Amino acid sequence: MLDDDGIAIERTDGARRVDGLLQPARCMVKTSDSAFHDTALAELLRDGDVDRLVLAGVSTESCNAATATQTYAHDLRVVLVKDATASVEWRLHDETLERLDKQYRQQVVSADDLGCD
Repeated sequence: MLDDDGIAIERTDGARRVDGLLQPARCMVKTSDSAFHDTALAELLRDGDVDRLVLAGVSTESCNAATATQTYAHDLRVVLVKDATASVEWRLHDETLERLDKQYRQQVVSADDLGCD
């Protein structure tokens, strides 16, 4: 990204870990919309023999869409959690999930479908 107008900037309140989340086994700093850009995510997933990625987060039409598209490009399946993603505009959220479902055949589910509390 060419500027510092991101939603969550490292070492700011916007990037603070949400209370109650478990410490991840591995943490990577994401500097672009796609979590694959300039990170070791693809290698980590491949080395872990992962074939499916459950995706949640902000923002549906930018970061989630870019990561989902790249996940597809890496021959991995994606499950998008519609009520665990967010957007500044719900119309964009809905349209993006519909496009990813139709164009890339990525499954869109609710957190309840995953058995999340």
